[in-house]
Amino acid sequence: MCAEWEPATSVLVRYPLGLPWNLLQSIADETPITCFVSSSNQSSAQSAFTSHSITNVTFVITDTDTYWTRDYGPWGVFDGNDNYGISDHVYNRADEAGREGDDQSSWDLAPALGIELWKTRLRHTGGNFMTDGHGIGFSSDDLYNYTVNNTISHDSVNALMNNYWGIDTYHTYPDPLGSYINHIDCYAKILSDEAIIVIKNGVDDANLDAIATQIEGTNNYYGRPYKVYRIDAPNSHDAAYCNSLILNKRVYVPITGYTSEDDSAIAVYERAMPGYEILGFSDGSFANTDAIHCRTMAIFDEGMLYIDHAPLLNQLASSPFYHIDVYIKPYSGSALKNDSLFIYWKLYGETVFNTVLLTNDSINYYSGNIPSQIDGSIVEYYVYAVDNSGRHESDPYVAPDGYYTFSVGDESPVISHQAISDYPASEWPATVSATITDDGNIGSATVEYMYNSVPYIDTMNNISGNLYEADFSVSVSIGDSIRYKIKAVDNSSKVSYFPDTGYITFHIIDKTIVGIIDLDVTALSGPFIKNYCDSIGYINQYMTSFSADLSQYVNIFICLGVYSNNIPLNSSQANAIVDFMNSGGNVYMEGGDCWCYDTNHSIYDNMFGVNPINDGGSISGNVSGVSGTFTEGMSFTYSGENNYIDKISSTGTGYMIFNEGSNGRGVANSTVLYKSVALSFELAGLVDGTAPSTRDSLLNAIFDFFEITSGISKKRDLKKEGITLNLKSNLIRDKLEVKYHICKSSDVNISIYNIVGKKVSTVFKGRSQSGSHLCRINGLNKLSNGVYFVHLKTDSETRTVKFELIK
Repeated sequence: MCAEWEPATSVLVRYPLGLPWNLLQSIADETPITCFVSSSNQSSAQSAFTSHSITNVTFVITDTDTYWTRDYGPWGVFDGNDNYGISDHVYNRADEAGREGDDQSSWDLAPALGIELWKTRLRHTGGNFMTDGHGIGFSSDDLYNYTVNNTISHDSVNALMNNYWGIDTYHTYPDPLGSYINHIDCYAKILSDEAIIVIKNGVDDANLDAIATQIEGTNNYYGRPYKVYRIDAPNSHDAAYCNSLILNKRVYVPITGYTSEDDSAIAVYERAMPGYEILGFSDGSFANTDAIHCRTMAIFDEGMLYIDHAPLLNQLASSPFYHIDVYIKPYSGSALKNDSLFIYWKLYGETVFNTVLLTNDSINYYSGNIPSQIDGSIVEYYVYAVDNSGRHESDPYVAPDGYYTFSVGDESPVISHQAISDYPASEWPATVSATITDDGNIGSATVEYMYNSVPYIDTMNNISGNLYEADFSVSVSIGDSIRYKIKAVDNSSKVSYFPDTGYITFHIIDKTIVGIIDLDVTALSGPFIKNYCDSIGYINQYMTSFSADLSQYVNIFICLGVYSNNIPLNSSQANAIVDFMNSGGNVYMEGGDCWCYDTNHSIYDNMFGVNPINDGGSISGNVSGVSGTFTEGMSFTYSGENNYIDKISSTGTGYMIFNEGSNGRGVANSTVLYKSVALSFELAGLVDGTAPSTRDSLLNAIFDFFEITSGISKKRDLKKEGITLNLKSNLIRDKLEVKYHICKSSDVNISIYNIVGKKVSTVFKGRSQSGSHLCRINGLNKLSNGVYFVHLKTDSETRTVKFELIK
């Protein structure tokens, strides 16, 4: 789905208007206007635009009810075949306020534009949605309460967002304002891949601060925390500074007439969006819940020249070059001009950019190296591309007026940390663990925290390499909260914090979040589930015997195996599961015989909503998810143990979530007391395809279904924590050990470069699953003594570590 800042061919408004003419004139100076109008109003609309000297306007005849084109207008997407079209939700106010005309308008717009329209049953509204264009979305969680949405599960809503708009990571927040509309564009604004505005309004600042802190702890598409900018938008002045419109190289901001506040808001935009022209407009009809963003909607360029690049962070002076990877996609279908694909770069204070020609690495992927610079340099750069359709674009989009910047030389320490989630009192004290790297040496690392309004500082010990740890030194009770941050100081007195601002908060709870009972003789799914929990920071306990006390867990995952490596439950264990569920515990259970064949299946089948059919046979076809459930869109081939797989159907409140042809293979159940998932196959036996048909995606959906976190956003934030790359030693004699950690499956390429930037060896090239990996390389005798660099590249990020070879 297109992000608001991507190239637009026009902006959609509606007549009669809800916008001042001076704003429309300013828009028309740079971008054509598309205007919804009824046939009865077309003549007066044409006269009105002409009288205000606006001629680049196209009218689309349709009968609308309101001027809020953002809420019911077109959500532009590119489908799997790179065709641009409209993925059209049902406007939520069509149900609530009788706005059927608004809801139907995209059906008239699509043929007028000559593009496709894909309709979904999902109720939504544009004012309550923003996206980065990379599959990450943001909304107030009120969307789950819209008519029809409230009759299906949150997982089904999320599945529709993924299937129709490509949103695979969806962050939702309780509305902080308590307003009637509950739209996210009343309090937040995404500005780029890496920056978001959150307002302060003088009334709801505690709620707004909590959301700002949560976003700051959320990683963006590039695996780095979002930069959050705050704007004072006084509720008493009806300020709506975040309800702005980003349109090509301009940003149109609603202002109030309170000069100092308006100037301050404009200044924040200018600081956050260098190179954009920031323009303020006022109108007597603007309110803090309804301004420019609500009344406009971009129509994007269906042949856009798309550029994506993860901006470089600060670099070491010792680096032989600064490597830049770029994704370039000409949606026009025209070829790129390979002699016109450049990195433009210069040093701060210089007026002329140098150029580096990009080289083609693979389809749509390009790269180039900015030469090494001396310590203290500030490098400014942007990427530029041209295709044969005549389009030319830059990244950032506003270059050369705006560009990316990085510094060369001694850097502040870099802290990588998996935030602590709610922690069981029985396992206290919690350990704070962080990887802290620096181009010099770390002088000190500490945990600074608040407990019962009293500040504490605990020293972190260097465990090994770049790993630092500390246990909290205070005693706690169930229900307590701790707010903490990590501080690192290097020997040059450079200081870093994690998070950059604010604190991470967690609560002391009385139970372990996830218990994994793995009785399977061959132990396949249990370790997979544990690795998933570890990778996203969930407190879990892995057991190979049945726990004597299930009450210490909130959720239990039970793996029983497939004949002849399965273990049946005895009656005591079966009844313990039933008691656990009746006490409010969620249960996932998988097993080939546990639903029909095992002696005690009748004790728990009804609790899982399972109707046993027969002992079954082997799985021969695809295991497919069920439409309208959290498995919608999933389809797997199966390669696990495959004997006498029980056939099941649903009963009571249970419902099917997996079928293999006409054979039922999975049931979910949602009751007022508990939720459950029952599978007759091994999760680890599923073969990963493309999202959402991956085991990680399935576990992600099950965890969301169980509501293991306080919100969808929290877990997925943790999951996209980025990558780490470490060497056992930076002084190498005869063998090299490369340890890396990735938090989602990715293609991985690890190479060694010499001091002049020439690749001398490929360490690893292939697909890696999420988690930690170790590569051992012997035979470095072919390389001469000297300085080398290990360069790791994944689908979305890169890391480089220096080492010295001494033989």
